[in-house]
Parts: sequence; C-alpha cells; structure tokens
Amino acid sequence: MMNKLRAAEQSYMSFDEMKEVISPRGELNRPSTVFLGRLTSLPGDIDHILNVRPDGARLFDGDPSTFTIDYEFHCNPTVKKPEAILRSVHISYPDRIWDATAVLHGHFSPHGKLDPEVERAVQYIAKNLWVEPKRSIRLLTRVDNNILSVKKVILKRISYHRCTNDRYVSDIGGGIAMHGLQLRVTEVQDLALTARQSNCDILEAVCESLDDMFTAHRQCQGVPTTIGDNHRNWCPIDILGIQTELITCAPASPTAQSINHYGLGSLLALATAVVENIDPVGYSNAGPAGDRNKGRRMKLLEWNSRD
Repeated sequence: MMNKLRAAEQSYMSFDEMKEVISPRGELNRPSTVFLGRLTSLPGDIDHILNVRPDGARLFDGDPSTFTIDYEFHCNPTVKKPEAILRSVHISYPDRIWDATAVLHGHFSPHGKLDPEVERAVQYIAKNLWVEPKRSIRLLTRVDNNILSVKKVILKRISYHRCTNDRYVSDIGGGIAMHGLQLRVTEVQDLALTARQSNCDILEAVCESLDDMFTAHRQCQGVPTTIGDNHRNWCPIDILGIQTELITCAPASPTAQSINHYGLGSLLALATAVVENIDPVGYSNAGPAGDRNKGRRMKLLEWNSRD
C-alpha cells in the first residue's frame, strides 16, 4: 500500500493518520459510509462515461452489444428472484468523488415451490400486460388484488458495451474474445401507478416527464463493469482467471481458462480507470445530498486538475 494517501484538503496523510480516522480510539464513532447503486439521474452523464479516454483511446464501444428491457412488478406477498449476492467488498478511492464496490452474484434454486395461487396471479398479470406503442412509457395490466398487491413497477433498460481499449482487451487466437470485460449501463425508472376508478383490478403505470422523474428521484443510472460470462461449475479462485497460477501451483480449471485474461485483476484495473475519470458525473443530481456535495466536488475537481 502507498505510504502516502492524498486527502481532499489538498494535503497528504500517512497510513497511520488515515487509520486513526477509519478506526478512532476511545468512544468516538467511526465515519459512516453508505454505498448506493445509483450513480446519476442524467442520461448525459452516461454519454460522458462511455466517452472516457484515459490514455487517448476510448475504454468502451459507444454502441451496445446487447440491449434488453425488463419490467419488474414488486408485489406483496413478495415473489423472490433466484439471485443472491455471494460476496462483496467496498473499494475506497480517497482522492476521487466516487468509490466502488466489487460484487459476486450467484443464482440458487429456491426451496419449495411457489404457492399455486400466487403463481396463477403472476401469470394473470403477464397475460394481461399491454404496453402502449409510440409513447414514452404507458402500460396497463390486470391484477388479482385478492392475492397480490402491486407496490411498484420498475422499468429497466440494460445495455452492455464492450471494452475496446488495448490495455484491457487481449488478442486470443488471432481475434478478440467473444466475451470479455464490459460496461453494463442500467437505466431504472420507477413508474407512477394509478388504478382505474371504474375497475380497481386494472393497473396503469406511466413514465412522467423527465423533469418530474428527476425531481421525484424516480430515475437513475448505474454503470457496473462486468465479466460477460455465466458459469455453473466454479470455485472461488476461478474468478482470477488464468492468474490463479499466482497463488496456487495447480493448473487453472476449465472455468478459469474460459475466463482467461478477464479475471478479477483486469476487472479491478478497468473499474479503477472508470472511477478516476468520472468525478464530474452526478454533479447535477437532485436532492439535498447532491447540493451538499457540490462544494466538495468543486474543490476536488480543481485539485485533481493540478496533477
């Protein structure tokens, strides 16, 4: 670890001084930290991230390789998705606006079957779902309110952008690997819900104007970097890819070989390149937290521009 860490006050702190802040003695409380999956409310910030050029070359392809749209109905009782966070670790960048978190996702087989009545109610929603064409977003569906109560409807637009920078892309077998490091851009919209007075079983969900969505915190974007493959048979060391040889004498497993150069080390290097170039992102986010951070953000931007 570096002997010196730069601090926001345009000074240097030794490791021992930083440790005193993170783990104070006596009865003092440690500084609180809250990590949110929301990065920005403005689509223009995403364009800035996609155009990041830390060494003169773009990190990511501007055109998505994959694009999907998902509708999530959050109901009571809850219908759980078979996905879980297996492990996570937070990564601090003291001289930057944003920090990062590394997350390992997994899927599990739920114990027991879904209640037949709840399953029929879910199928009833899907069967009656109608999305109005040629409009920003407006959808209608029917809900069996005797079984399910829809609390919110979430629209997710997810696009994957391949990393094209030579520093992070390896030439494998004479051509670029089909699956490598990618930036996943996730736009989340919390749609406004209304029920028909004439028929309370009909549920309407609409996307309000951009200004209204922005002010009400109903729209946000996130940009995690990801490895573009799913694996069923794996062990923890496999996430290092072919770098498993650094900590074990055993040959790399088939899963580690398929991950190849795109293991945890490359993923961390790419995430760091992103974090170090997105200080302006989120400057115009709505809310008191954004207003309080603007002064600190301006000081950091001025300070980093001197490096």
